[in-house]
Amino acid sequence: MTIQSQSSLYSTHVSRPRKRPTSAALLRAIKKVMKAELGATAIARWHDQLDEEIGEAVFGDVSSTPVAPTTTTSKVWCPAKPRLARLLMHAIVSTEPLADGKPVALAAPLTLGVANGPLAKIVSRRVVDVVIAKHSDELRACGELRASLFAENAEKQLAASIAHHATDMLTYVATRAKELAHADEHAILELQTVDQTLHGRETRGSGLVVCESGMALVQRAVDATLSTDEPVDAAEPSVASSGSEEDAV
Repeated sequence: MTIQSQSSLYSTHVSRPRKRPTSAALLRAIKKVMKAELGATAIARWHDQLDEEIGEAVFGDVSSTPVAPTTTTSKVWCPAKPRLARLLMHAIVSTEPLADGKPVALAAPLTLGVANGPLAKIVSRRVVDVVIAKHSDELRACGELRASLFAENAEKQLAASIAHHATDMLTYVATRAKELAHADEHAILELQTVDQTLHGRETRGSGLVVCESGMALVQRAVDATLSTDEPVDAAEPSVASSGSEEDAV
């Protein structure tokens, strides 16, 4: 069994440019370096000179030091295809059997600790299969996919066009699920790439490995997202993969 940690596969900040430091951050950095490099007399002299250049008592007056905001801003997630995204979200936690009689999440006779229970893998290609098999009318009506993808003998092209969106949904759900976990909750939530397997050939491919607690967190993350109009950032990177969309299907 190979379970690759999410941190090595996905980062919510990989594709985003670094923000310019705030004035508070710059001020703290300058004071820190001055304290490490200069003596008390030199620091006082530098403070006076800097305040004179600025025209305001910034360095010499501790009370005027800007305080960085303590509130955090939640990530904004805006899918390019919001209707498709919602269908995929429903499919991720679907328990409906596919043609092989098994659900999206394939159970494996494996455990990582008694408390976690048996493992299962939510396989990305099966998420796609559920959307196509169970929600074909909604998929066609959403207007977010080319009409030609619904033509006869275009099934593989349709699946391939949805594949990377399914991977993005799993990546997002895994991130949100981990955020919802309590500090003392050691749930398993690990993303796998297209060339990884949990147990047996049918579990090969992009997907999310979960334990019982992890699956419960996934359900909570999906419910929280679907119960709000929370937008999804289209720039969020998908799980790192060595294959193409077709490979993941």
